[in-house]
Amino acid sequence: MHFYVAEQPMWVAVKGADAKKVVNNLCTADIVQLGENESTECFVTDVRGRVVAFAICHVAGESVNLLGTHPDPQAVANHIDRYIIREAAEVTDCSPDSSILLADAPPSGLELGIQVPARLFVGGGWLIGVAQNECSTAEQHLSSTGFERLSPYDAELKRIEAFWPNNGTEIGEKSLPQELDRDAVAISFTKGCYLGQETVARLDARGQLQKKLCLVGSDTELAVGGELTDGDKVVGKLYSVTKRPDEKWLGLANMRRGYFEPGTTVYAGQAAVNVQDIPSFDQPQASS
Repeated sequence: MHFYVAEQPMWVAVKGADAKKVVNNLCTADIVQLGENESTECFVTDVRGRVVAFAICHVAGESVNLLGTHPDPQAVANHIDRYIIREAAEVTDCSPDSSILLADAPPSGLELGIQVPARLFVGGGWLIGVAQNECSTAEQHLSSTGFERLSPYDAELKRIEAFWPNNGTEIGEKSLPQELDRDAVAISFTKGCYLGQETVARLDARGQLQKKLCLVGSDTELAVGGELTDGDKVVGKLYSVTKRPDEKWLGLANMRRGYFEPGTTVYAGQAAVNVQDIPSFDQPQASS
């Protein structure tokens, strides 16, 4: 069993009688249907349907927590606050005083913070949100119950293998939810209106994504920012790369339409790069 402490933790809390309504009106998932201590992946979107944040949304009483990693959680909180008009809710960026731990198995016996299932590792995982001053206690508990702390290199390998996109890396200010290829677990097409819903619904109806995040692999070294080509045509760009223990390379790349299918071969310089199958999303979206 393994764990690591996330860099750039995000914990944005919306609290109040209308907290679920507020978050539901600003994200792609159906938050209203979540019960106590249930969670789901979601994309917080802007008026143009672009991604403000990818997060795990967790409900606890009158608090809705958006958990994950983000280079600027305060911007996420400010975005939500902008749309609270008369609703009984307030938003707080708890990130500066919080830590996010990511584990590949349930943290048995840990009685701290928020613990939610998450697709952070191939085969499953758990996100653990704790107060910053409780992080060392949580780490000690995990270590004492058989978890091994991953190095930053191994943590990045696990993230890429699991096809888990990072805000600020694979997800930019112009990213659209469907481009992250998590429709089945982070987007409801039946929940009704929310900010940016028109763009998401239009893309779903047309079924014509122009670009999409893909898992790619190569026998040759890959570089972040490297272009992927088909002949003279640039058809993709590498956002994140890592080397596996077998010396092969994996990456997350933004690919153009026509190059999404697993088995498709493109090139990074002279090196062949193949689009890979992504892990199954068979885990439940919500868990109590």
